[in-house]
Amino acid sequence: MHIQQMIMDAIRHDRNKLLSKSDWRVLPDAPDANKTAWVAYRQQLRDITNNLDVSQINRWDDEISLNFFPEQPSE
Repeated sequence: MHIQQMIMDAIRHDRNKLLSKSDWRVLPDAPDANKTAWVAYRQQLRDITNNLDVSQINRWDDEISLNFFPEQPSE
């Protein structure tokens, strides 16, 4: 497998974990506090792989992952 494909797979994997962890924030019966911010955050996560150029990324690790994704809204 090509390194860029492995990096894209890792990005998708990490992104999907973040989406799963925040699913409850946007359910109809979830508290309304910051719901709009959470909806926007989750859309940013979904959009992250659109037009992403990984050719300049030559490694993927936890440190890069933490700085790559948008910041979560406050509680």
